[in-house]
Amino acid sequence: SGVISKSIHGIDAYQEELERVLTIALDQQIPMLVTNPDKVRPDADRTPMPGTLGDLYESMAGPTLVERIGKPYHHVYDLALQQHQDSSTPSSSSLNHPSCLMIGDALETDVMGGTWIGCD
Repeated sequence: SGVISKSIHGIDAYQEELERVLTIALDQQIPMLVTNPDKVRPDADRTPMPGTLGDLYESMAGPTLVERIGKPYHHVYDLALQQHQDSSTPSSSSLNHPSCLMIGDALETDVMGGTWIGCD
């Protein structure tokens, strides 16, 4: 059907095409891996963020086809902390989460994830 642009074709055509594509994926039971669960863009662009797309697909498919692995979910923090521990000197190899600081631009993902695992 070609590329649909919100700015050219309008929000309704864009939403219709998005739902059509997700329906095809659902019919084929294709899983969605959401590596960036952000839902709100930090800039003026209003295109949907991956977290919003994941929510839409999950509302159609149920939770079994959607997995979120980016912030705020622990996988990304576990990996970062492990890499830090692996590169630390022996005297600092017992890293604890409160000694880490999470900095991000989204409260719902960045800051919440750091809070969930015990970072300041």
